[in-house]
Amino acid sequence: MSSSDAVRVKTDELPVGSRLSHPINESEGRLLLAAGVLLTKRLKERLLARGITEVMLHPDDVAALFGGKQPKQTEQPDVAEKPRKAKKAPGQRQESDQQDALRETVALIRIQAAALAASVSLRVQNAEAPLSQRVKKHSTEPYDSAQRERLTQHFAVTTQILNDIARQAVAGKVDDDQPLKMVTEDYVDELTDDTDSVLATTREMAPNPEITERGIRMALLGMAMAIEIGWDEQNVREVGLCGLVHDFGMFRLDERLRDAQVELSAEDFKELTDHPLHTLDMLSSMKQISLPVRLAASQVHENPDGSGYPRGLTKEEIHPYASLLHAAEAYITLTASMYGRKAYLSYDVMVYLLNQVKAGRIDEQAMRALLQVVALFPIGSHVRLSDGTEAQVIRRNEANYTSPIVQRVGADRKIKTDAPHASIIDLAAAKMRVMAPLVPPDSDEERLDENRMGEVLWNA
Repeated sequence: MSSSDAVRVKTDELPVGSRLSHPINESEGRLLLAAGVLLTKRLKERLLARGITEVMLHPDDVAALFGGKQPKQTEQPDVAEKPRKAKKAPGQRQESDQQDALRETVALIRIQAAALAASVSLRVQNAEAPLSQRVKKHSTEPYDSAQRERLTQHFAVTTQILNDIARQAVAGKVDDDQPLKMVTEDYVDELTDDTDSVLATTREMAPNPEITERGIRMALLGMAMAIEIGWDEQNVREVGLCGLVHDFGMFRLDERLRDAQVELSAEDFKELTDHPLHTLDMLSSMKQISLPVRLAASQVHENPDGSGYPRGLTKEEIHPYASLLHAAEAYITLTASMYGRKAYLSYDVMVYLLNQVKAGRIDEQAMRALLQVVALFPIGSHVRLSDGTEAQVIRRNEANYTSPIVQRVGADRKIKTDAPHASIIDLAAAKMRVMAPLVPPDSDEERLDENRMGEVLWNA
């Protein structure tokens, strides 16, 4: 339904007990309540309390409510309705009541999200010097083995912290979320010490990440992007917090939907699109999670063109933290084996995402930051060089997106660790170039057909 077809209706005129067959939108056109929600007294009161005095209804629902017809599946609390309800089996009544309770909960959180959006500034300002001023330059230095060992330990500890806090949040009470703040503080130090090593190590540890592992990778990639665009430490850490917790709502869904290897049906995906709202609700009791982070966590899956979820927001309504993480999430999702498909080659994913900027589904500034962090030939990818040899990308090379720092591999297609300095090449300085991207050894990655560059390939 186009916005021109919608009918403006006063909220206080909506009849309690009605079940509308189409979504209810705010007066500005954003999704407010999903189709099928039973309009309860509590929902109506919450709408009015949040200052939502008018909503937009589908013409069919307007006719059903105010044109003398009964709404589809209307449940009126009168005597005439009781015999129909009594015909349902006890199990059916219980299931129906549970579904209505869940829909009402999600609807209440949608109203909460709308109110939060109205109260949080979408501007990001630095209170201190940009964190980029503290980032060390490494040129062609190999990775520090001590740092990689620390990162491996941090990853395991952080995974456990996230699992524990998510479990508490699902139960309705988080005892202490201070460890989340400490995690981002530790990762700030690691990122400023050697960003490339951090991103390479975490991808090696979680090539096909589960929910909490994906949160860690999202946090680190998002923080690196935030550093690149010149944000200060506080804003960088906030992006990290948002990345860590943005998918907490997945833990409220059916266990089957939490399995990233399950192929989703249309009905599964519809249920999954509510998880950012559950995330928002779960974060409401966490002291270390600021209002901007809560808002951004609920918006990570929104597309700038309005085609995302859960509210169908457009670019000017999305928090900058969420815009950065949205691009990071697309990259991590597409380079992992998820939802019934293989991982796509990282080079192809970068080309694809650049096309999505043109289509309006990825924010341009966020994509520029992603390109600065991982380059066109991302860290960890394998390439064929102009001298015929094969190499692995180990570092980005500032603005030389097509000429990264690489390390030659041996006959086994693995990096030679006995003489690392001799085999590391700055392609820009050596005047060599990449001839072609290669599928890494022991990988299930597949090439992305260029004819699919205009499709929407990531959704979850």
